[in-house]
Amino acid sequence: ESEFLTEAEIICDVVCLVYDVSNPKSFEYCARIFKQHFMDSRIPCLIVAAKSDLHEVKQECSISPTDFCRKHKMPPPQAFTCNTADAPSKDIFVKLTTMAMYPHARLRCMCTCNRCTFCICQNFLNSDLLQSVKNKIFTAVLNRFLTLFTGYQAFC
Repeated sequence: ESEFLTEAEIICDVVCLVYDVSNPKSFEYCARIFKQHFMDSRIPCLIVAAKSDLHEVKQECSISPTDFCRKHKMPPPQAFTCNTADAPSKDIFVKLTTMAMYPHARLRCMCTCNRCTFCICQNFLNSDLLQSVKNKIFTAVLNRFLTLFTGYQAFC
């Protein structure tokens, strides 16, 4: 329960603060850690609302998790549960990875609605069509390079 974080913990690519929606004292700890260590940093942060399958209780904090995220320009809390018949969702991990890879992007949208601009762009970037075009361009460039290289070797 120590609030002292090591240098390695503070120098990270992304911060994931997790609170229990069924525990009224849980979010306050996340808010305190964020304010003490990450509020003034440029490290992207994501708040995860764990045990989202349970009844959500009012958090004993001066500000709600949603308002806290809005105030600090973070994505809204992301619901997560492992208590499902299916495998747990990988969305949280994709979002954390994206935030770590593009820390300055300040991704506003963390939904999976497939209607907003961010979701449409993400779906396009991950589409088979774009991957196919990318592979064809790569193959064409590689073939051109090999043709030029072979011609250069024959010339020498």
